[in-house]
Formats: sequence, structure tokens, C-alpha cells
Amino acid sequence: MVIRAIDISGFVITDIPEPITQQTLTKGKLFDFNLYPNPVSTYTTIEYSINTSSKVNIEIFNLFGHKVATLYNGKLNAGTYKAIFEPTGLANGIYLCKVTVDNQSAIKKMIITK
Repeated sequence: MVIRAIDISGFVITDIPEPITQQTLTKGKLFDFNLYPNPVSTYTTIEYSINTSSKVNIEIFNLFGHKVATLYNGKLNAGTYKAIFEPTGLANGIYLCKVTVDNQSAIKKMIITK
């Protein structure tokens, strides 16, 4: 399912995947993450919550599958965290933000428009 993000003036910002709800999170999901603002011009915030102490890896890929950035790779305690990504040196276009917690991964589309 896809949700369309619309600002208060009715302008369609982007189509985004349906977010994981807290109910889904408690049914076996180790984590949830959001990416905002999206589209990205100067920076975006990747906010994620993990239920238990876990190994976390946050990576950005281009559509060719090449990794263009690693934002975090390490162990964190349960909680909510934020990572800031500045697309310096990257061309406008569509990229993928991949968050991996232990062995579970989630990917969201990120649009860079400078």
C-alpha cells in the first residue's frame, strides 16, 4: 500500500510507503523508522526506534545499488534515535535509505532535490 503525502495547500509532495504502526511494531518488528523532510534539499532526518539493544546500520544507496554513504554502524540500547543526512556531493535523484537492526532491514525512497 502507498500513501500520498499532501501538504496543507493540497500540493502532492510525494508518494510514500505506508508507515509501520506501533501495532505492527509490537507484532515482531524490532524497529520503526521515518525519513523527513522528503524530498531532501539540504538535509534529512532519519528517526528510528528500537525495542531492544541491537546492532544498527544506516546506509544510503543510489538506484544502481551502490552504497553512497554509511550514517551509522554500531550497537545501541533500546530507544528512539535521530541521524542527520546531508546529501553533499550527490546529484539530484532518487536514493534508498536502508536501516538494518540486527537481521531485519527496512528501505525507504528518498528524493534529493537541491
